Amino acid sequence: MGFLDLFKSKSKPKPSELLKKLAIELAEMTTKGEATLSLSADELNDLETYIAASCAGNIANVYIKKPPKPEEIEKCLSVAQSTNLMIHIANRVACLEPEARRATSAIWGYLLKVPQPSTNKRVMTDYLIAHSEAVKSLLSKYGKNTSSADVIIGVMIRDATRFPQIIEYIFKNDLVYELFPVLTSDNFDVSTDGFQTLKDVLTNHHEISAPWISKNFYKFFPECVDLLKTKGGTGKSDYVTVRQMIALLSTIMLERPFMETMIQFVCHEEFLITTLVLLGNSSKVVQYETFHLFKIFAANPRKPPKVAKLLNQNRDRIIKILDQIEQDRLDDNEFKQDKNAVVAKLNALKQQQQQAAPRITTTK
Repeated sequence: MGFLDLFKSKSKPKPSELLKKLAIELAEMTTKGEATLSLSADELNDLETYIAASCAGNIANVYIKKPPKPEEIEKCLSVAQSTNLMIHIANRVACLEPEARRATSAIWGYLLKVPQPSTNKRVMTDYLIAHSEAVKSLLSKYGKNTSSADVIIGVMIRDATRFPQIIEYIFKNDLVYELFPVLTSDNFDVSTDGFQTLKDVLTNHHEISAPWISKNFYKFFPECVDLLKTKGGTGKSDYVTVRQMIALLSTIMLERPFMETMIQFVCHEEFLITTLVLLGNSSKVVQYETFHLFKIFAANPRKPPKVAKLLNQNRDRIIKILDQIEQDRLDDNEFKQDKNAVVAKLNALKQQQQQAAPRITTTK
């Protein structure tokens, strides 16, 4: 090496070269234990920033020193496709050390949003649709790692489910059921993340999810309602799981695209029984959140006979519970209005039942 060579700075690898190196390392990596990439933290951060900058116009709050050249973006996208980078990230992200995991998952999300300069299409989204095993791999690993890894996987799944084709794939293959074990994780962060993911899957694209839920009603909703019931003969159910499932069910039922599903739900005596049990829960918070689900049963103008009978039989108890809730929410005018509407429905139902009862006459 000549004397002057000491003063020459080594040129940085291009983003497309770093992407290729990342793909090769991930492909060759073992899934046992926590793995470390040979890419430095600076290289990973530079690559993440570059891919994010390539989304400029689609991604907010990305500081761009120098706009990426279209030809280099094209190379990055070509490398990502030819090396099956998305599949390797999905298969290996859980076993990376924390900072590499975070950066790699961010690259996954940004790649899905990068428009190809020559066509303005999101070619990596098309790639993921054609190679859906990557999403299936993420779903199969979700909830089975450290909490930090599972939360990262949840973010990646939600990044993918912004696109209707991915949602369609998940429902078509019944992969939504892969999320239910995550909901009951002993780790609060993982369980909460699982509920957020399920909510996104169900609500991001109503035109796909609503028909599927209605068609699969008798399999999907028993899974949901089962999480609201007591477990193991203890007479107790998990407080966090119950709260989050009630909130999720209320969200679905109160959105117009799920009208058909809501009608199916409130016509089931079994679901009303579970709701009434929760309405009498010792937790005031659970009682209040259950009310939002219960009021749909009361408001249904076409109650099946068994549902109407059950509501009428429990009328006094229900009103007593609602009065107790109101005492804790004296400044909540919205609750007061909803409560008064529900009580009016219950009173009207009682009158209907009395009028319909056969009259007994005596003869001399």
